[in-house]
Amino acid sequence: MSGRHNKFILWLPVIALCLAIFLQSCFPSPDMGPSFPLKDKVLHLAAYGLLAVLFVRACRWTWPSRLSGLQLMLLGIGFATLYGLGDEYHQSLVAARQAEVMDVVADFAGSILGSAVYLRMPAGHSRIDKTVDIL
Repeated sequence: MSGRHNKFILWLPVIALCLAIFLQSCFPSPDMGPSFPLKDKVLHLAAYGLLAVLFVRACRWTWPSRLSGLQLMLLGIGFATLYGLGDEYHQSLVAARQAEVMDVVADFAGSILGSAVYLRMPAGHSRIDKTVDIL
């Protein structure tokens, strides 16, 4: 496999999660699983935390040693938060959905948490990084 092919594969999880978030936002929210206070915000925090992790991971492996940890973190936070903002705008156009500022706040918080936790792991030592070796 070529290096270019490997780099493309690194971005597939980012694309897949963005697509899943977009498609889920096209329909009314499913009422699944146990209910608890702020469930929606916790789900936003988790989804956008994961999106930031996948984005930072792809950047780290696509451009090794070109970006500092701080730059990677800011890119991850910026990408995930802007995608969340765009998703809220998209939801404002869907009849059964509504946009909420607090969802964007949860997306932002999740992106900070996801980026920070991922970058605290040494490159190549986390489970998510080990998949790069398989590719």
